[in-house]
Amino acid sequence: MVRNLFLLLEFVSAVNWILDSGYYFAIKDRQETLNLGFMWGTEYKLSHEMLDHSIHLSVPYADPGTFYIQKAHDPSLHIEITQTWRISDNSWDMIFEATPKTKPQESKPKPINIIIYGTVLSGSINYLDSSFKGSFDLKIEASDKIIIRSLQTQDIHEKAWKVKKFVQKWLYDSFMAKKTSYGTLTPASDKDSNIFFIQMITPGPFYIKLSYNNFSGPSVEVYTANFEAKFQEVFDSPKDKNFEYGVLGYLLSGLGHFRGKIQILDNDKIVKSEEGVLLSFVPSRVSFPRGFLWDEGFHLLVACKWNLNLCLDIFDSWIGTMDDNGWIPREQIRGPAAETRVPSQFIPQSKSIANPPSFVFLIESFLDKLESIPPESRSQNPIFNCLSRNYIKLKKWYLWILGSQINSEGLPMWKGRSSDHNLASGLDDYPRGLQVRDNERHLDLYMWLLSLCRTLKRTAGVIEDYEDVEVFRKSEEKMLDMEKYFLDEDGAFKDYMGQQYVTNLGQQAYYWRGDNKCKTVQSPLGISSECNPYSEFPCCSEFGWCGNTPDHCNCPKCSRSQPLEKRHNLSLKSSFSPHIGYVNLMPLITGHVKINSKSFNKILDFIQNPEYLWSPYGLRSLSKSDILFKTGENYWRGEIWLNFNYLVLRSLKKHYWDSESARKIYKDLSQNIINTVNNSWNDTGYIWEQYTEDNGKGNRVHPFSGWSSLILNIVYEKY
Repeated sequence: MVRNLFLLLEFVSAVNWILDSGYYFAIKDRQETLNLGFMWGTEYKLSHEMLDHSIHLSVPYADPGTFYIQKAHDPSLHIEITQTWRISDNSWDMIFEATPKTKPQESKPKPINIIIYGTVLSGSINYLDSSFKGSFDLKIEASDKIIIRSLQTQDIHEKAWKVKKFVQKWLYDSFMAKKTSYGTLTPASDKDSNIFFIQMITPGPFYIKLSYNNFSGPSVEVYTANFEAKFQEVFDSPKDKNFEYGVLGYLLSGLGHFRGKIQILDNDKIVKSEEGVLLSFVPSRVSFPRGFLWDEGFHLLVACKWNLNLCLDIFDSWIGTMDDNGWIPREQIRGPAAETRVPSQFIPQSKSIANPPSFVFLIESFLDKLESIPPESRSQNPIFNCLSRNYIKLKKWYLWILGSQINSEGLPMWKGRSSDHNLASGLDDYPRGLQVRDNERHLDLYMWLLSLCRTLKRTAGVIEDYEDVEVFRKSEEKMLDMEKYFLDEDGAFKDYMGQQYVTNLGQQAYYWRGDNKCKTVQSPLGISSECNPYSEFPCCSEFGWCGNTPDHCNCPKCSRSQPLEKRHNLSLKSSFSPHIGYVNLMPLITGHVKINSKSFNKILDFIQNPEYLWSPYGLRSLSKSDILFKTGENYWRGEIWLNFNYLVLRSLKKHYWDSESARKIYKDLSQNIINTVNNSWNDTGYIWEQYTEDNGKGNRVHPFSGWSSLILNIVYEKY
């Protein structure tokens, strides 16, 4: 084995070998001493990164650091490739087996070009007689009729993520020079090589086995039996094995280990952070193969039930990325490989931008367990030790949010909001006020802070810091008086948006959609739109599009939208937000609205009224009656999201079970959302980022390995 540069003792979970989350079949160890991957294709074109949906990937089994089975169906080659990876301590074996998916009338498949590559951080490698010798042993076996070539060279380890680019160039040059049906590598050897390539060319189905450090673990049948027994112990006997194993597989196979620097925007200057490491699940191996702060809080609500020690390791890793002031980058794009997957304008992370502290729900579940244990027994519990070592940083995080995300009156307001977007909130295009005011008050942020304050009070009690208990008790008591900041005259909790323009009839005026469509192009509610006068592109063309550059306003037939303050039929008025959606549910989600109060019943009405949020498929993110419903980007403007549906169900079960209305909503909503996700899975074989409110079909990113996996907690009522 490649020599470890760090002791495994630094890892609580001892999960060392993991998949490289942005690729179909690539692996690495957490010290990143060895990266190894598998590419396949025809001619000189290879499949490697998960960039599109032409190949269907399923993950029927995933247990990080132990066992994986992945299946990639490639319709262009009419094959399904199954990867089976068994891990035991510091050895493993991996089998790639391709089975045909060709119908009898179809033509004979093209030869399949396979590349296995590996890079090492330390030492060198030498290929001899189907095995590598050096600082590790790697043996390769293959079925008959496979032509094998090898190439070894020197390159810096950090370029491993460019390996496909290198190989395809070599194969292309060979293909063009020889005019054969496939490109080939030119065999070469370098005694000091630190990167190797094995090319295999096969006319059809194949079997390839890699054995690392003389693996001698149990059979695949034992691993699958252990997985299934563990699933039953953690959840229960599966109601739908393929669906539930597949959902869990998508999440757990998305465990990633990311090393590198982050671009940070600090006082209008972009600087590089120190090199750091993050262990995290990813929302999607296809579209988002990196760590997201508020997503991870939801991922761990499932993953902690599967592997507590791994969960604590991940929690430590995220909190460990906090800077000295208490800021945690909300999106961790570490290193050049990660940066290639993100538009350049979104790479720098602003030190003024926060993100919802969704770890609060995870910490609450930790505290529920600890508070059921006698105090004298807690010190031996890994959860207690995790909270104890992170408590100071959790306080710092709370104080940073409390001190930085405030309005001109010192009350909570997300920083960085624009007329169309509020990325810090996690709800992106969810509508707030048309104009950004410095005295806005954001209900969701207030409830996140109140929940974190309550959780820190409980944590201080568990670790016996009674002085802090009193500090947080007083803060919580003060914050509980939320009615004076957020309660509208109709009894609903809402954002306060400051002075906003309204028509002389007293109704809020909305003119633009947010997706650069205007003029006669109507919204789903049949309303024509203007261009946003506060955007970079305030002018509408004769074709119904807002300009894509500021110069667009100079064209002869373009019309400029007037800012609201220059319009004669509008006047300013102090306004609560007119929008009803997920934000208005936050007092219930966090358990802070009193049962059977007017505000409680108002929230239940929003939830169960079909004109507001209720649909047969789950709760909409924005009211069906809203003038911005499903307009613009339509990201958080109506479609159904699993994380908020889960949070509502969780709160109804934990905090409001004494209400008959809450129990009925819980029963109906849980069944609706289970049916939605399960039916979409049966139709497509995927878990999706969101689900459409009018027919329940999956929408946007897929496969989505992130918080949509909360469907498992809903099925088994794990709150």
